[in-house]
Amino acid sequence: MYRVRAITAALRSRGVDVVTAYEDGASTLSDPELLDRASELKRVLFSEDDDFLAEATRRLTATFVKGNHKGLPLREP
Repeated sequence: MYRVRAITAALRSRGVDVVTAYEDGASTLSDPELLDRASELKRVLFSEDDDFLAEATRRLTATFVKGNHKGLPLREP
């Protein structure tokens, strides 16, 4: 938890608009729900949690498998 506070404080000291899951009331959300919440808010999400990173990787892989190199859906011929 110390690292999270230190990173948050360092980013804020440099003028970065940071909101933590705790501040957002989202600290009890599951990893998929937290990713959805970050997308909804159009926020970058930082985590060192291996389970969380696995979920994010799974989603990115699914996006690129289903879409083109930009992650956009391919058009039907």
